[in-house]
Amino acid sequence: MSERSWIVLDLIVHAAWSLHEEESVPQRAWRRVRDELGVAPHQVVSWSISDEQALIYAVTTDSDLLVRIAQQYAPTEGVASFRAKVWNVDPRRTHEPPVVIELSAPQPPWPRAGYANELLARWVEAASRESGISPN
Repeated sequence: MSERSWIVLDLIVHAAWSLHEEESVPQRAWRRVRDELGVAPHQVVSWSISDEQALIYAVTTDSDLLVRIAQQYAPTEGVASFRAKVWNVDPRRTHEPPVVIELSAPQPPWPRAGYANELLARWVEAASRESGISPN
């Protein structure tokens, strides 16, 4: 019989990257990770999502594969932290801390993709309102 592992995937995004925006890069990536883990030998026990944090609670007989899947589909933008917390025994029955695995490197909160263009557009709009003439 294979050894079971209990794993929590913990994704935290910067405030500018809402996980509730359906088409945000972190939200799409998190959904993909969750969907990929719905296949044996993994079992998603539960998951939760808030504006800046997403959690997946899973059990598996192949923790290395689960970690590789999470790394493969990790968000490429907006990540403050993305880590796996792994126990080789049911965490409800132990006081041992989990092994923590960093799944992706943190990314800077700004500028997010397209931010420079948005900032320029706001500046142009504000300048044209203030002076009554276009800066072009």
